[in-house]
Amino acid sequence: MAKEDAGVIKQNEWLFDLLGWYRNYYWDLHNKNTTEYFDSLVRLSNIDIEQNRETNKEIRETVARINALNRHIKKRNAVKTLLIIMIILSALVVLGQLFQMFQAEPELLEILVVIAG
Repeated sequence: MAKEDAGVIKQNEWLFDLLGWYRNYYWDLHNKNTTEYFDSLVRLSNIDIEQNRETNKEIRETVARINALNRHIKKRNAVKTLLIIMIILSALVVLGQLFQMFQAEPELLEILVVIAG
């Protein structure tokens, strides 16, 4: 009886190690089947693999150039925004200084009006 139980346990040993069984058998089987399936699809589609690789390389290079240009545009937009803010602030400072100057000496306003026409 003990020998029969040992034989049954050995036959069903894979049941106790399902993850190991999956990794050893089904993982490899799945990999083999999918590889064969995609190879058959490539043969059926008559794709030129080398041309496809070259096209993918060109696409990657183009995407890299686009990303570089986008970074460059973002930097320029940031500089442009900073310059606009600086111009507005400097105009406000000049107007504030003129306002203070005209309050201190009101006759300067009359002189500037005569000069301006």
